[in-house]
Amino acid sequence: IPVLVTFRQLQFIAAPVLLMGFFIAVVIRQKAHASAMRQRHAEKQAHDIISHISAGTFEVSLHRQDNGSILPRFHFMSPQYLKMFEISYEELEANPTSVYERIHPDDRASLQKANTDAMTHLSSFRWEGRLSWGGQTRWMQASSRPRVNSDGVTVWAGVITDITSQKQAQEALQRTLENLPVPISCDDMCD
Repeated sequence: IPVLVTFRQLQFIAAPVLLMGFFIAVVIRQKAHASAMRQRHAEKQAHDIISHISAGTFEVSLHRQDNGSILPRFHFMSPQYLKMFEISYEELEANPTSVYERIHPDDRASLQKANTDAMTHLSSFRWEGRLSWGGQTRWMQASSRPRVNSDGVTVWAGVITDITSQKQAQEALQRTLENLPVPISCDDMCD
């Protein structure tokens, strides 16, 4: 039996369904907006924290060249990282190896070995050495851990810390111990 419905009756039946769909769409949009706002707040908070800690933070991928050298590609550098190396973001983007130019010549081999080991074994990276730039020498300690980013690239995310004051304190302690009437070494104190 065919049922005949007038346009007016159809409007009366369909109006609540359309209204309910509209309310559902509004609620979904509000939830998406609230989620995006929370994400932006979390990103701003993370940026604020990173900008106010004394250590430099970075994310880098390492790429072995045909000549055996390792070319870094920086995905992130905090303002402190750039300040420690006395380098601009643009300069580092244009020449990623410019950070190596700032490594003390006597410490470049140990950095190369640490990078090679981390790449070969996809393992954590740890290095301690000197930066020598602009007539100053500063001791740095860097460490990072590998992870695969959203693009499928293995990157090392880490921190670099200026440990110059610690090294100076160790050297002062060593000089003091050497000048004592009874010989004592730092090794004796650590056992």
